[in-house]
Amino acid sequence: LPLAVIHGRRDDVIPVSASRALVRRHPHARYLEVDDDHDLRATLPLMVDLVRELASPAAPTAPTLA
Repeated sequence: LPLAVIHGRRDDVIPVSASRALVRRHPHARYLEVDDDHDLRATLPLMVDLVRELASPAAPTAPTLA
């Protein structure tokens, strides 16, 4: 399954380092660090576009485990 992590640089609840660490453990993850706070309200249009992209039939699929 696709994994996308969006983190606001002004997030005062979860440190940016936590999201960066998560993405390091998932090399196929998409990571976006945005100029926003914890609620990501200003980033909502970007999130909608990203979900549409990841859900599209043309989106890359995760490798199949044999």
